[in-house]
Amino acid sequence: AAAAFGYVITWAFFYGVWTKAVIQYLGMKLFILTGESPSHALKRVLGGWFVVFLAVMFVSVTPFWFVSLGTLSAQVVINALGLPVGLQTPLFLAILAVTLAIIVFSAYLRKALAVLEGVQSAIMIIMLVFFWIAVGVATRPDWFSFFAYMFIPILPPGYEPWVKQVAPDIAATPVMWFILPALGALGAGAHEYIGYSATLDEKGWGIPGSPKWKELRRK
Repeated sequence: AAAAFGYVITWAFFYGVWTKAVIQYLGMKLFILTGESPSHALKRVLGGWFVVFLAVMFVSVTPFWFVSLGTLSAQVVINALGLPVGLQTPLFLAILAVTLAIIVFSAYLRKALAVLEGVQSAIMIIMLVFFWIAVGVATRPDWFSFFAYMFIPILPPGYEPWVKQVAPDIAATPVMWFILPALGALGAGAHEYIGYSATLDEKGWGIPGSPKWKELRRK
């Protein structure tokens, strides 16, 4: 989105990140203190149909997210290593297969969560380092413009000139149609909030750590 609209879209990232943080904090605090998961709270407030709608949306888009994010993560490392094009796809598939094998084996040992957290932390650290190198060395951003547009929401007047040349199909799309999916990706979805509550359940923090937790959950 930033490449398509320039610095004028910075506010969307700022508010998107903080909205996600506040929602997650409140949802997980509710779960730890009361044992009520965010999905159950949504059902109680908005009705079961809304939870079913979110579940259907989650199931339908998850494969696309895994393919997109997995390919992106692999390309960051592959391009940084300067590997030949012919080795990129086999290496990516090999890394994916090894990772899945480790997760399955750790699940058999009932240590899947700990191993998964370690793998994800390592991946995120590697991605963070390479992305910051790319930002600082390759793009050399105008930090004044970045912070100048951070707090005041402004609708971009249009796409950057390069978009019209390289991707005319995107340039023909209304601006808001492109911004909304970008914000949706940034703010994440209901599957993350439900997943985090399952993580807290596994860790046994708060009410889920009570010896009466199973009885409370049935009620």
